[in-house]
Amino acid sequence: MKPLTEREKEMIINFGSLSYDANRCAGVLETEETDIAKLMADKNSEFSKLYARGQYRAEYVIDVKLFELAQTGDIKAIEKLELLCVTPTYRYYLDNKILMEKLGTFARLSPVTSGRDGNVGALQSQLKSVGKTIMEFKQLEKVVMQELNETKGRARGGKKLAYDQ
Repeated sequence: MKPLTEREKEMIINFGSLSYDANRCAGVLETEETDIAKLMADKNSEFSKLYARGQYRAEYVIDVKLFELAQTGDIKAIEKLELLCVTPTYRYYLDNKILMEKLGTFARLSPVTSGRDGNVGALQSQLKSVGKTIMEFKQLEKVVMQELNETKGRARGGKKLAYDQ
């Protein structure tokens, strides 16, 4: 591919910002989609680096705006920032941790009642499955720790990870 002009470089950065696929990029640049797809796939190509810069810039603009809104107390902005900075696996782990705490609280504080509407069956079922539940939770915990170690220092937008991550 011939050297890129400054205008083309800026266009490619904008493609990344807008998450254009190879077809759209090729249409705007009036070139072959296969050529663009190859350049996008080659992480060392100038095209790929400029495209990534556009993606990072777009994320940055969004993150800054969300952060500004979060600082004003906007709950939806706070939740969105948390969502962007936490992996689905970690979120699932946290949800299961809460569930285990709720099950423990239920078993600890609920009076045992029998009969048709009693909770004796639920408590017995919980006791039977507690070992398996704990083992599966520990396995999930290992997966989460491995994921966190693999992504250490690579949180979205270069943010610091939470103290418990």
